[in-house]
Amino acid sequence: MLSCIRAPRARFGRRPPSSGRSESSLFCGTIRAAGFQEVRLVAGVTYDTGALIAGDRNDRRMWALHVGFIAEEVAPLVPAPVVAEAWRGGSRQAGLARMLAGCHIEEMTADQARRVGDLAGRAVYDDIVDVAVVEGAARREDDVILTSNESHIRKIIKATGKRIRIESV
Repeated sequence: MLSCIRAPRARFGRRPPSSGRSESSLFCGTIRAAGFQEVRLVAGVTYDTGALIAGDRNDRRMWALHVGFIAEEVAPLVPAPVVAEAWRGGSRQAGLARMLAGCHIEEMTADQARRVGDLAGRAVYDDIVDVAVVEGAARREDDVILTSNESHIRKIIKATGKRIRIESV
């Protein structure tokens, strides 16, 4: 289950300070979906390929989380390499296109590519897409990564020295 986390500063994907809350206040809301337990939302979230595939397959839990993030003005962030790994085009991916419409897609810059390569070396891990997910979440100080690949993501997070929660989808 996701939990509330302090949002120390406003960034993309976080409620702006003008929302009436102080910068150090807790930013969390709750959602309830039929048949699901209460889920507490966080300040920043990054989706990996597994999250997009779950949305594309119309997974009820993934969609409940996604709709809850949007309702709480938390724009999920998706690194561009994740989109490339999940996207196959055509009308069969209407669900994925609908999910991506509510997300911010982060382009990979040359500097970020170097940081991803450096982290891949420190983690001794060669799936650049997974490393890009963790590098971005660590750099933005996101609270949660939604993934279907928890053990791999955990290994990369360990190499960052940061604390990032993982939610399996």
